[in-house]
Parts: sequence; structure tokens; C-alpha cells
Amino acid sequence: LNANRTQVRTTVALLAEHTRPFGLEAPITLQPATNPDPERFRRTYSVTSAVMLADFVSMIGSTAGNPEWTPETRQHYIDGPDDPRYAELAERILQESLPPHLMEDPVARVAAITSWLGREGTYSLRTRHADADDPTANFLFGDKTGYCVHFAHAGAYLLRASGIPTRVATGYAIAEENRRGGSALLVSGNTSHAWPEVYLDGFGWVVTDISPQNVISPPPAPPDADLQ
Repeated sequence: LNANRTQVRTTVALLAEHTRPFGLEAPITLQPATNPDPERFRRTYSVTSAVMLADFVSMIGSTAGNPEWTPETRQHYIDGPDDPRYAELAERILQESLPPHLMEDPVARVAAITSWLGREGTYSLRTRHADADDPTANFLFGDKTGYCVHFAHAGAYLLRASGIPTRVATGYAIAEENRRGGSALLVSGNTSHAWPEVYLDGFGWVVTDISPQNVISPPPAPPDADLQ
């Protein structure tokens, strides 16, 4: 936890079994909590999360990576496929998108690559690349049509190829307006999501979600009003 984040405490009550506990962005601690309605909820736990306060613009000028990492740890987060096309495409995106004074800035590089993927890619749940030797390459250097997993891994490999420590995270993405004025959010399987995260010194792991501008598959239906 640092000055760029604040602690937010939430309670998760499971209506169905779930294989792994989850919370808001960057959970710090998870603890069992009293179940208010055992007939409805399978289990209940409290989560303390380190939620980001800073906006993306304020991160410009920061250093990519953690200065306390060992060389092996840093290498782990910048390793990617041997396919040279990732590095070639990343360099072309940066050359075409960034002015010279921002070319070496990690945050500007992140913005350039994620924006390019959002413009050039098409979101579709019907497209599959699983049969390819490298599903991400099949997506990125093919029709650029896929869903969140394809965008997340394509973004991660391009960012790693440009020297930015990156990982792929999974969880759920839910519109804030789904609260309908209340304090609870209904989490369901159709809101599962994947996204890349980059490590910036002083900020930690930063979500860099990619939002495709071209969408074929419709968004999930809003949650059941009564259940919400």
C-alpha cells in the first residue's frame, strides 16, 4: 500500500460454490465473515483491497518494474514467445503512435499498444483460436477477432516485447451502474474477464484493460433486478 492507493473493505457472499476467493482490485487480505443468511449464501468472507487512486496520466514518467526485483524476477515478467513478429509489431506501433519525447516512457508505451489493439481488434465470442500452435499469434497476426483472453495475451506479449513487465490477470468486470443505487454488485459467470497488468514503480500492478471499438457479440444481459 502506498500514497497512490487506499484500502477499501468489502464483503463477498457466495450464492454458489466458487473455486477461488476474489475481491476488488488488488486484494490484500481475506478473512472469514459471519454468514448473515446460511440458507441463501454458501459462505461469506471480508476482503481488504488496495484500490488505485491515481489516474493514468499521473503515472507518466514512472519507471517500469520494481527496483527490488531480482534480475530473474524481472526477466520472468518480460519474457515472451520466440516469434519475432511480436517485437516487430510492438516497435511499429510505438514508432507510428508516439512522438520522440515519449518514445521511451513506459506509460506512453502502454497507452500506445493498448489503444492500437482497441482500434484494430474486433470482439467476438464466436471466434476460436485454440487449435493453433500459438493461439495469441493466430489472433494477433490473423483476423484480430477474439474475446478478452486473446486481447489480454496479445497485449501482454506486445508490452513485454517493448520491455514492460506485464502479467495477465483474470476475474470479473462489472458495470458500476449495476448497483442500481445500492451497495452490492451481483457477480455472475457471464461477467468473467481477462486483462493485462503492468508494474509501475510507486503504483504496483496497474490494470491496463483493452476495450475493442469493434464488437460483434452483444454485451451480457443486465443482472436480474430482483436478485440484484
